[in-house]
Amino acid sequence: ADQRHAEDKAARAFARGDDAAGVEALTRLAVHSGAKALDTWVGLWQRLMVLFIDGQVTNLHKPTNQVCGCSKTPAPFTKAWKEKVVSDTGDRYRVPQATTLVLAASSTSPLTPHARPGVPKLDVRGVAS
Repeated sequence: ADQRHAEDKAARAFARGDDAAGVEALTRLAVHSGAKALDTWVGLWQRLMVLFIDGQVTNLHKPTNQVCGCSKTPAPFTKAWKEKVVSDTGDRYRVPQATTLVLAASSTSPLTPHARPGVPKLDVRGVAS
């Protein structure tokens, strides 16, 4: 409706020789349409980020997590996909052979190794004098 109205307004302005008014009507339509498109894309991006962040698939209809009111499951990756990632990235994501791995609890697994050596808390600068 807004687009049709703006186009009709511009056509009437051009027909009566008022090019400035016609250009103004079409410019306003273009700016409004661009802003609306941007808002739509931002909304889609936000929804996709929330639903699929970190390789998780979020289900809003069967909540098991009280914090988010949702449930999350890992995205299914086929063996062929995993082999493709390994072949494309080489050693980029290989966990280094560290002598000490920090183990941290997460919502998806009780202990997750991180490739950072452990540091005694009292050795952290600013903790002990």
